[in-house]
Amino acid sequence: MRSYIAILLFLTASVSTYGQKPDTTLRMSMQVGVGWTHYYNRLIGQNPISNDHLGTSLRIMWEPEHRLSVGVETGYYKLYRVSLETGNDAHVDLSVIPVMANFRMRILKNFFITGGTGVIIMQSTVSSTGNESSSSRVISYSNVQLSGLYLYHLTPQLAVGGELKFIWIDKTNDVIHGAQAIVSWRF
Repeated sequence: MRSYIAILLFLTASVSTYGQKPDTTLRMSMQVGVGWTHYYNRLIGQNPISNDHLGTSLRIMWEPEHRLSVGVETGYYKLYRVSLETGNDAHVDLSVIPVMANFRMRILKNFFITGGTGVIIMQSTVSSTGNESSSSRVISYSNVQLSGLYLYHLTPQLAVGGELKFIWIDKTNDVIHGAQAIVSWRF
């Protein structure tokens, strides 16, 4: 009698779980971006400055069944490179590494608006041909990032697209914007 009850319970449990859909509230995605960034030259004046560079980003998002996703973003952006006219080949670089909390909302089927805030690590380096260099790091708090993201799904897991991004850095009141190609993987 006990074996019949055990078999009946096993069959009931297996039949009731067979038709259920997988849990989509634990869905995550990782997005990698690379593209052009532009620094708005406010502080340096008319020095020979290079303010267009390559920037990269990495974003990990939790995507529940709703329109709003939450995650974290980091990346690497060079703000500028200034060539110094001191008789030898010298230059000054300023790069930033953001670590920001991100909130992304789907507006249309493939279009998203993203906003974030967090800290930015600012890395300044002065170099010359005589192997003399110095560097310093400063942390900027209360920074803002806004972007518009378009993703086209090739498969349910893989998507490609583009992103227009704006970052405001509080410590130096600097602004950069950029356009990146994005690859997204949902897992």
